[in-house]
Amino acid sequence: MPRELLEHSKYQLQEIEGKVYHLFPAAPAALNVPLLALFESLGTSIYDENGRFDLGAERRVLKFGAAVVTAGTVALLYLVARFFLSAGWALPLTAVFAFGTSLFSTASRPYWSHAWAVFFLSLGMFCLLAPVSRRPWLRDVVGATALSWSFFCRPPLALAVLALTLFVVVGHRRRLLPLALAGGGWAALFVGHSVWVFGQLLPPYFGTAHASSGRLELSYLLGVNRDSALGTLFSPARGLFFFTPILLVLLLALAWGWRALDGRQRRLAKLSLGVVLAHWHLVSSFRPWTGGASFGPRLFTDLLPWFLVLGAMAVAATRARAAAGARFGARSWAAAALIVTLASLFIHYRGATDRLTTRHWGLWNWRFPPFMIGLIEYPGTPVPGALVVHSANLDHTAQDGWFNASGRLGFDLDMADGIGHRRLMAAGGAPRGAFVFPGAGGGTTRSLQELGGSPNVTQADATFEIWFRPARSGARRQVLFETGGRRSGVTVFVEAGRPGVGVRDGETATRVELISSEAVGSGQLSQLAALLHVAEAGLELSLSVNGERVAGPRLVAGIRDWAGGGGSGLGTAANLPSLDAGEFHGEIALFRFYPAALEEKQLRRNLLARFGRGGSGLQGEHSPPSSLP
Repeated sequence: MPRELLEHSKYQLQEIEGKVYHLFPAAPAALNVPLLALFESLGTSIYDENGRFDLGAERRVLKFGAAVVTAGTVALLYLVARFFLSAGWALPLTAVFAFGTSLFSTASRPYWSHAWAVFFLSLGMFCLLAPVSRRPWLRDVVGATALSWSFFCRPPLALAVLALTLFVVVGHRRRLLPLALAGGGWAALFVGHSVWVFGQLLPPYFGTAHASSGRLELSYLLGVNRDSALGTLFSPARGLFFFTPILLVLLLALAWGWRALDGRQRRLAKLSLGVVLAHWHLVSSFRPWTGGASFGPRLFTDLLPWFLVLGAMAVAATRARAAAGARFGARSWAAAALIVTLASLFIHYRGATDRLTTRHWGLWNWRFPPFMIGLIEYPGTPVPGALVVHSANLDHTAQDGWFNASGRLGFDLDMADGIGHRRLMAAGGAPRGAFVFPGAGGGTTRSLQELGGSPNVTQADATFEIWFRPARSGARRQVLFETGGRRSGVTVFVEAGRPGVGVRDGETATRVELISSEAVGSGQLSQLAALLHVAEAGLELSLSVNGERVAGPRLVAGIRDWAGGGGSGLGTAANLPSLDAGEFHGEIALFRFYPAALEEKQLRRNLLARFGRGGSGLQGEHSPPSSLP
């Protein structure tokens, strides 16, 4: 595998003796090789004209492949459902699973290993649960092969492999031999390949990687894992029954119709429930258990074939009880199933069609589940309209400058030497990055006068929002932000921990300052907002800290343009020292400039916006760092 891929997906890959391998199971990648070869033959390559890897092209190929494989899974699940139901009932049940579960929102999306894993598990179920067969040995060999490859794709499916093997062997001991020969052969090849490549019996991801990293924390289910055990089932960010309520209704209907099941069906139902409980325990034992930057209960996707078996038996049992006279109860379950089916279809349609739904705003935020992103406005999202945004969560390397995340070119900050980056805790306990200013320089960029517009933004209302933390020894006056020059402009500063803002105008010899009477704490980041409102008589200054006004408004008569022609500085004066302020000593995590005087409720809204563009409120194995726009 080309080493250049390490530049794109370092967390997915590992380098061993100069060669690059998948950290995650390699089976899905191997299974995708024929698909890539097909697209190559049709003129679509995952490499550009210069021979370099094209991530977008690979995504398009894998998106098609995942959809095709998942379609095959749906067909197999229909055949499994036919073991228990007529075609008229098996078809709608399978359709619900196809479009109202994570098969649609996760397995059919590119890059996840669930597509192949669930396909092989469904194939194994079809082979091993079939009631009759003309060639049972062939059925068992294909079933054992399918189960083996499901494990090669996803290690947690070892539970399913063991359960299905025991179920078949207990009822038909003579089937043990073909199962053992086929499964043992694939196991020998798997172990041999691992020893050859990694020098150990199993690849790192199948055991040692989790043990050495401490990600797997096995214990009693509701012991130290209580939050994850409940969160995987019911949280509005990851809960299985919250995102797919039809599964809960099917389980309850199965319990209601339990007496109508025959002996073999009851054994299979108990086995299925046992696999579900064991998988739940395993998923809840991982740190983190959130499944990364994905939609909903991704880690439960592997259980969907088991839930289909349980659902098919639930439908069969409900119909049997209705035929025995319990028609009212059966109709009640049918009505409940219809209602939650519509909810499940809507939820997973949103997850399959909008990538923004992989972002989350708190594990237990009932007011704003991920599938509602874009449909309702969450009060914790930042106020839109900032023309300049510098966030230390989006840019970690001071040597390369500090880019303007709003997308406006020409307003990246040139950072001075000696500025570092660290992780801090913001007000409210949210983790955020921050650049560390040593008191010997900051970042500079062009004057805000050059942002353009009609009228010019420097002749209208403005808000400068800065998330900062002063050093304990910062007794002198220090620049947080400055634009203009020594004679004209505006400066936001901090003096002995007390924030302030000042405006000066050389033509009228005006110099007005507004300073808070209280100092901000040095133990955590604080949100400071300096607001400028252009009134008839001049400029009104106000200061707000953490969403509450601490000083002002104060009128600066005769001034309407608050910026001179000089450049802008963050943590430093871009030109000559202004308002007798020196270089800032402390941390700055975020700077926003709005061409408007924000209201207090808007500032409090920004205060709540702890996660945003490019990030996720849930940190998982595939999550980017939580970011703040």
